[in-house]
Amino acid sequence: MAINRGDCAFTTTITWYSDGHQGNKTLETLRTAQLDTMANVLNLTDGVPDFLSNVSTVRYWKDQTAAETYATFITEQCNNLAIPTPEIVVTPR
Repeated sequence: MAINRGDCAFTTTITWYSDGHQGNKTLETLRTAQLDTMANVLNLTDGVPDFLSNVSTVRYWKDQTAAETYATFITEQCNNLAIPTPEIVVTPR
């Protein structure tokens, strides 16, 4: 079960170069599976993003390690799929 947003201490803000980059179908599948595990198995996030725009989202994380793990996951998948790596900022709440 996902944790409550109020229990999250860090965020990741991800800004893509275009909505086509974040909408890559393979990346969507991998990202959905990763988020499901991080939310429902590991209880590290509420699993629900806030959309700042069509290319920018904020996600909430239990701790800095979880936020950095997700940021690394996105970076690695983008590199594997030859998608431009988005700007990813990890910040405390």
